[in-house]
Amino acid sequence: MGNWCLKAKAEPAYTAVEAKLRSLDIDGLALYLSEASNVVVMVGAGASTSCGIPDFRSPGTGLYDNLQKYNLPRPEAVFDLSYFQSNPEPFYDLAKEIWPGKHIPSVTHNFIKLLSDKNILRRCYTQNIDSLETAAGVPRELVVAAHGNFDSCHVVGTKKQVPVEELRKAIAEGSSGWQALKAKHGGLVKPSITFFGEALPDDFSSLQDDDFKACDLLIVIGTSLAVEPFANLVAKVRPDCPRVLINREPAGLADTLKGGFRFGCQDNNNDVFLQGDCDESVRKLCLLMRWDLVHIIEIPAQTGDCDPRFFSTTTGQWSLRSKGAQVREGSYEFHSGVLTDSSSKERIGTFSCDPIAKEALLFPPDPKATQPLQSIGITDSEIMSEIQKPSSDGAYFVLPSQLNGAEYPSHQTIVTRIQDYMTDNTGGPRGQLAVHPAAGQFVIDNAASDNNKTGINAIDAILQAASSFKLVNGYLQMPMPQDEREASDYLSSFMGSLHTLRPLVMADVQACGLTPNKAEFSDMKHKVNLVYASAVPVNTYLNRAQTSQQTELHVKVAEGVLVAQYYGALKTAAARTATGVKTTVFLMPLGGGVFNNPWESIGKSMSVAVEMLSGPEREKLNIQVLTWNGNPQEKDTMQKLLAQHNKLA
Repeated sequence: MGNWCLKAKAEPAYTAVEAKLRSLDIDGLALYLSEASNVVVMVGAGASTSCGIPDFRSPGTGLYDNLQKYNLPRPEAVFDLSYFQSNPEPFYDLAKEIWPGKHIPSVTHNFIKLLSDKNILRRCYTQNIDSLETAAGVPRELVVAAHGNFDSCHVVGTKKQVPVEELRKAIAEGSSGWQALKAKHGGLVKPSITFFGEALPDDFSSLQDDDFKACDLLIVIGTSLAVEPFANLVAKVRPDCPRVLINREPAGLADTLKGGFRFGCQDNNNDVFLQGDCDESVRKLCLLMRWDLVHIIEIPAQTGDCDPRFFSTTTGQWSLRSKGAQVREGSYEFHSGVLTDSSSKERIGTFSCDPIAKEALLFPPDPKATQPLQSIGITDSEIMSEIQKPSSDGAYFVLPSQLNGAEYPSHQTIVTRIQDYMTDNTGGPRGQLAVHPAAGQFVIDNAASDNNKTGINAIDAILQAASSFKLVNGYLQMPMPQDEREASDYLSSFMGSLHTLRPLVMADVQACGLTPNKAEFSDMKHKVNLVYASAVPVNTYLNRAQTSQQTELHVKVAEGVLVAQYYGALKTAAARTATGVKTTVFLMPLGGGVFNNPWESIGKSMSVAVEMLSGPEREKLNIQVLTWNGNPQEKDTMQKLLAQHNKLA
């Protein structure tokens, strides 16, 4: 650790205080945190960089360095109120790029949520405008957005509120959109982001005195502490209150900030500097605390890549009636990847649809997938029963659905209500009925279909690269080659872009849906993760081959999709599981029913997907094939196939 406190020339005389920490390192911090009860967290842009959101000041990658295309008089002008009033175009263009909804919370955001879950978070003060703290599930009343955010918007110079969605759509339309909005409301409309020249939100000043007086541990994460008055908050705690900075570089030192950190000073008893990546430091701290890391997720390198057009319905209604005539209904809101209850504001789940990988998938060299990796078990049960077992808390369930996340009975039928799943006893609809009904209704409302061309689509990028393939109401329609060369070209274009397939994931959704007999609602409190996966119909529905070349192409494409679906689900679960923790993933056999996928393809695809995982990824997972106990042959078949591929545990 560097001696960063030697030049404290501007600071008045400092009186050393009693040491509260056993050691000024992560071990001492972990020991003290176990006894803390009023933790205040200060958050900067560094907490969101792993989500794909640039910070402001990093050379080369920071937001200010990337604003040159706007020809601003100075970078900060994009957030200057007077400049905005005279030239709003640069801010509106920028807002379109950084608008919440493209990113999911980082490990650090979920750490703050964990502090809240343990009832030791007094308050989170954030400089960020991305709303990722609340997206992670931190209650809104515990978050002070010091610089505002996109949660509301208003007409500049007035207090007139404008619906956020109205501004988002106007900005997306370009200059004609925001100009029409200005004409409609009698002035420029801006999000409630604090611009230079505007006062900070009222709660920033009204809450800080009591919060920092009560604070018994201050954690500062990912900020240069270069902007006041936010930076001044570090000095508002009691003199003997332990403080920790988690950052790549030291910041807020006592020689430049009154009451700042005293790292390296001989009289420092309570300031800790954890240098390095925010997420990695938080993960190490939680491991030392032996806290439940299942919810401290590790975000893959490519995140938040869902097309915003996927979500045309961000508010909606849901209603579900059980066979016993119990009715539950409500409304939902979707913002920044998070689905919430409109009334209680409680989080229902988090939806993500990021591509599997940035580069083409490399299939194992052994086409028989016979590497001796005995890592797949068999659970012979029933989907609704397994979801609602408390032991399934945090587990992933790979459900049969369509490539739009919904479950349509055919490519000619569009389901519009979660209630419609009541008459479908296949695994996919039953799985969706077992959790909070709003999750399924949200997916139904936003699924790509003839009625919603730009909705949720797991293969949108594949269809761009392989234009001979079509998505018809969630069903993949494959081309009919006339010769081997044409078949080879079709296969090459499809398989070459298979890495862009999007696992459709609804994470952390409560298992409070219907019980297995559908007669009543469950009172379970635990949460599970659903992966809406789809096979491809082979020689049925809209894919009826007439030649051997067509049949061979369709089977190979179908098998490739199975591999990608299983691999994507497993890789997602592994990426969101901390080292040293096991997450259970239930793989349901995809395509083995009316989609006519050979069972040999299903067993082989599961095996190939497991081989594609790295060793550390496999170590994080307890992989189970969920067979239906109503058909003993299903279990026997899967056991035989997995044993043939040396994968049966």
